[in-house]
Amino acid sequence: MSRVPPSAIITDQDKAMKKAIQIVFPKARHRWCLWHILKKILEKFKGYREYKSIKFCLKNVVYDSLTKEEFEERWGRFIEKYHLESHEWFLELYNERYYWVPTFVKDTFWAGMSTTQRSESINAFFDGYVHHQTTLKEFVEQYDKALAKNVVNENTEDFNSFQSSIPCFTHYAMEKQFQSVYTTAKYKEFRKELLGKVCCNFSSCKEDGVISEYEIHEDGAFGENSQHATFLVYFNKDTNEVNCNCRFFEFRGILCRHQIMVLFHMKIDQVPNKYIFKRWSKNIKRSHTKVRINYDNRLVKLETQCFDKMYKVFNEVADLAVDSEDKCEKVVARILELKGELKQEKLFSGSNEPISAGIPTDSTSCGDDLAISKETKIYLIQ
Repeated sequence: MSRVPPSAIITDQDKAMKKAIQIVFPKARHRWCLWHILKKILEKFKGYREYKSIKFCLKNVVYDSLTKEEFEERWGRFIEKYHLESHEWFLELYNERYYWVPTFVKDTFWAGMSTTQRSESINAFFDGYVHHQTTLKEFVEQYDKALAKNVVNENTEDFNSFQSSIPCFTHYAMEKQFQSVYTTAKYKEFRKELLGKVCCNFSSCKEDGVISEYEIHEDGAFGENSQHATFLVYFNKDTNEVNCNCRFFEFRGILCRHQIMVLFHMKIDQVPNKYIFKRWSKNIKRSHTKVRINYDNRLVKLETQCFDKMYKVFNEVADLAVDSEDKCEKVVARILELKGELKQEKLFSGSNEPISAGIPTDSTSCGDDLAISKETKIYLIQ
């Protein structure tokens, strides 16, 4: 992790873990798994006559609150309706709302990871390899096979994204822009938002200098049950920055339909570079794909062998220079110089392999740049 601490961590609701994270990673944004919290409803209220009603209403409050103020109002009505003012569990949940309520955590980048995906992704990973009667010895063997399959699937997806593309649904230059840059999976996410703008319409607009405020009314599913919602989008005419209070971009790293509507309204065909994440690009080689995988050492590629050899030397050099700013600058300068020479050799050799230069770099990127930004974000999911 290049000595860079994580900036966002998801765990279950554990007090000891909460305290440890505050000490070890004081700057990390710690969030609780919502799936674990809502699962406890059955345990806490299975004896209540109104259990189903409480569960349904609580989910509406949690998922359908667009703003913090809206959550506070809905939560108060919910507590009053079911006379839960003295219920210790709900009192504790409310006091810790900054750790689990979506509207309080969506301003942080989570790469779109939702709490329900935790168990689903594990089940999908081991599907067909592990069952409830699997022994520990068999598990180790089957884990190797599951990992091998996962690596093959990832390589296949990378190849398909680079060698082929799915057709655009519209004639918009913006869609073509994302189709040419993003992986197939991420392009589909953007296209879903692009098509979703048909459910939106402008409600009003206010201007204050270079900042314009737009009200976007959306007819459709929002959260669990709501069918109508109004979103506020702010546009800066000087910088072409566009921000929406739904925080979809901040949470997932994909422009939301409300932002797209305002960009079109302002006749901006090409999305500013800050909204194109290098981490979603199909034209970069991700460092983790070069790390040795233990499922079958016979299958280690030449590229992986070379990476292992260089990585060991790089670590030794970094350890020698880590205690001095001058030494650090000297190492970085030498490596960047070598990097330039290697890029020139690749260009002159006529290699068809993509070079990451020219891809917009953002603070959440996970590319192969040797100069590690202090804002590099790494996410730990447990």
